[in-house]
Amino acid sequence: MKISDGEPPRPGLYVAYISENFQSRFLEKKLLVYYGGSWTYSGSDQKCRGTVYGWIGPLPAMEFIE
Repeated sequence: MKISDGEPPRPGLYVAYISENFQSRFLEKKLLVYYGGSWTYSGSDQKCRGTVYGWIGPLPAMEFIE
């Protein structure tokens, strides 16, 4: 999988590589939503507190059908 940088091409759910705390030499991986030019936490209206350095996605959605 290729880790991209910059702004994603479209809204969606992404695996984002971010820095929220510097307790490790590796960036954290979080599921974030990209929408309207901003990164927010999945299931929340709160903007991401860290800096997004790279991303993978958008992740595909799967419809639930019984």
